[in-house]
Amino acid sequence: MKVLACSILFLLIASLNAQSMAFFLPNTEPRYYGRIACYKHFNEEIVAIGVISVVGHYEGSIFIPKGYKGQDISALQEFKDLCNSHFSVCEGGCWAGGHTR
Repeated sequence: MKVLACSILFLLIASLNAQSMAFFLPNTEPRYYGRIACYKHFNEEIVAIGVISVVGHYEGSIFIPKGYKGQDISALQEFKDLCNSHFSVCEGGCWAGGHTR
């Protein structure tokens, strides 16, 4: 009976996504996800292209990616590259922002 119960628990944990698994595993740092938005200029307007989920936290309505507190992510090449690699419509011209709530 113990083997069956452990097998069922293992299958349950294995079927959960990575965010939920932190709840079940001891000594595991919980991860909180939010979204950064990707923007591009179209005909003299700024258009939101899409959002990408990343680890971090919200401060009010602004999402702060983990390790980037106090930094302007819209100016960082790492986040420009992230947006440009996720959305082909960017064609190398997108940047990121944290105003997603």
